[in-house]
Amino acid sequence: MIRRLLLALLICFSAPMLANFSTSVVIQEGGDSLMRSKTEKNLTDVLNACNRMQESQAVLDDIRNLFVPGAFEAFQQLATETKMFANEPEYSAHLITTTAGDFEVRNIKVRVSAVERQGVPPYQYLVFTLNGEGEIKETKFTIEKQRYQEIVEQGKALNDLAYREKILHFVELYRTAYNKKDSTFIERTLSDDALIIVGNVVQVKDENPEYLNRSYLDDEQIQFLLLEKKQYMRRLKRAFRNNEFVQINFDHIKINQHPRFDQVYGVQLKQRWNSSTYSDEGFLFLMMDFVQPEEPIVHVRAWQPERFEDGSTVSIFDFDIIE
Repeated sequence: MIRRLLLALLICFSAPMLANFSTSVVIQEGGDSLMRSKTEKNLTDVLNACNRMQESQAVLDDIRNLFVPGAFEAFQQLATETKMFANEPEYSAHLITTTAGDFEVRNIKVRVSAVERQGVPPYQYLVFTLNGEGEIKETKFTIEKQRYQEIVEQGKALNDLAYREKILHFVELYRTAYNKKDSTFIERTLSDDALIIVGNVVQVKDENPEYLNRSYLDDEQIQFLLLEKKQYMRRLKRAFRNNEFVQINFDHIKINQHPRFDQVYGVQLKQRWNSSTYSDEGFLFLMMDFVQPEEPIVHVRAWQPERFEDGSTVSIFDFDIIE
């Protein structure tokens, strides 16, 4: 009888703990009072609607009007794929004005229940981008707060803050696309002739094909598997289909501007991939151009499982750009 009573108590204090859980967002500073008020209301409504969806499979259509056209569907996909839940009773945040004239609210911590049982940290941090009316333009997962601040400060010092903000914006969208299995976004960002490299550090045999003819990398130290865009996208879509969840994290971000082409940047990242069937760590490199600033294009995507013997990783200085 006692055991049965304890079991009943456990049920009462576990499942209902999440039932009807409400949260609120408080903007401490940034913008004017009207913008802060709109942002508080809209983000509070969005997070609570997301919680209701996770608790009872409720639909999110009642918050569609809080998003600009096209942004709601992206948020819905993210919430559905990651099963995110806002389990803080109150979020204290700042309203940040970007160089593009939008507003951001960063570091909203949410629980990602899809990965909890896999031994992966079950938390992610959201960033919302809003227009001047308080409508949500984008929702994505952030990079680590400290590294974000470092890159912003570097941009101020080097007078290219606008570009660095665009790169951070892109990296966060790119990471979020993997987390919500958005192959359409990833495919759109790759140039048609993108150089996509998956590497392993080995001793290369003399008869290996000339797979490094567009690079200065030492072919005595690294072997690359080169993939065409179509090949890479087929692999990626298969991985998305075969995994219940995918969680990508980026750390140790380093940004370099090309010495001759000021609209070309290289981004080096440490990547952690966790999914329901596979996990790994390695180093990701992206080379992109901002010829069209609002639609950056990735020309090189290289991944390697470990650093080279000298401690370096693939960088923008390993590739020749032909005008």
